[in-house]
Amino acid sequence: MEQEGVSVRVAGALKGAVRVSSFDSTVGELRTEVARLLGLSEPNSVKLIAGGRNLLDDAKALRAYNVTASSRVLLTRGPAAHSADVAAAEAAAGAEEARTAKLERLRAAADRMAARGDGRGLTNRYE
Repeated sequence: MEQEGVSVRVAGALKGAVRVSSFDSTVGELRTEVARLLGLSEPNSVKLIAGGRNLLDDAKALRAYNVTASSRVLLTRGPAAHSADVAAAEAAAGAEEARTAKLERLRAAADRMAARGDGRGLTNRYE
């Protein structure tokens, strides 16, 4: 009987292909299947990398990381520090969002100063 689903090509700790139901399957489902094939009891000890990006969020679909039939996922084994990686990535993303918002506010303030018509705005003249 033929297996249903799609194959995700893998390299590294495991070579070949891993079957998942679809590219809408989650990263966690792929991680669990890889751990099962490697005989590991802790799926979080498997690190997945595709397209130069760490697949950190187990709730995201493979498709969200642009994993397709032509993709190759690199597998490595290590300590089960996956949740710490996710927390660090979320903290970095939050810091970047805060920095972007601050720069947008600063630019808006500079634009308002430059648009002043009372002579107190920014000019190219040196006096």
